[in-house]
Amino acid sequence: MLGDHGSLIAMDMLPISVETVAKKVQTANLSHVVRVVKGDALDTKLEKESVDEVIIFGVIPAPILPMDKLMEEMHRILRPGGIMAVWPSSWVHHAIVHSGCFRYVNRRNRVSNYQRMDKE
Repeated sequence: MLGDHGSLIAMDMLPISVETVAKKVQTANLSHVVRVVKGDALDTKLEKESVDEVIIFGVIPAPILPMDKLMEEMHRILRPGGIMAVWPSSWVHHAIVHSGCFRYVNRRNRVSNYQRMDKE
């Protein structure tokens, strides 16, 4: 899926999750394409417009996560036209669309896809 030149960054703020994923990556011999880091989705420390796709998998806890900050950070790191895939997405759809950062593309296999929009 990553092609010859692709890479993947797996990020979580919980040390146990980072450790578990890092072990799985090492076992699967994917250390050359997968970088596992402890980090915060609200402040990823990734370069601006450096990511093609973001997958947010079950990490949006309601209502404690400030969606406006999350959407701003995801918009910042995605390249123009980049995709953000979200699971589960039913209760956050409204917040994502109304952030002005993303437009809804489609929903496949319970994953909603949004495209980064240029901000005016």
